[in-house]
Amino acid sequence: MLVFSIDASLGPVTQTVTGRTTGITGHSKIVEQGSAETISGSTFTADLTQLHADNALYDSAVSSALDTAHYPTSTFTQTGQVTVSRSALQAGTAVTLSGQMTFHGVARAVSFSGNAIESNGRFQVTGSANFILSDFGFTPSLGLITLGNTATLTFTLAMAR
Repeated sequence: MLVFSIDASLGPVTQTVTGRTTGITGHSKIVEQGSAETISGSTFTADLTQLHADNALYDSAVSSALDTAHYPTSTFTQTGQVTVSRSALQAGTAVTLSGQMTFHGVARAVSFSGNAIESNGRFQVTGSANFILSDFGFTPSLGLITLGNTATLTFTLAMAR
């Protein structure tokens, strides 16, 4: 699941608008190395056309603001690798996934801080990062609705060996 949160103002009222999608595909390479696991080569693509706001009033505004007609997806490609001990991974451990995110047609380096856990051969990675929308060529205004310039992207990924 991918969660996208941003402040939106309609006149004098500002609220946080949250959009969610389960339209995520991708893969990671997870390799056992002795008592450690290494995660590398992760690539994930989110279908932004499936992003729905927590308030239906904002659904079309979010779609228009993100210009999903021209930029229907956002992609994250991991650079480098993350190595953690198997025991830490089984207990749940902090990880940082660094890579390149393409959003609104612009690619930028990003780092997601999160948690990884493994149980019965299944991995779950959660993470989040704040980013500046204008860094991705995004203009946060929709006439009556003004969007903030900082967004938070949170994700939960479930993977099997």
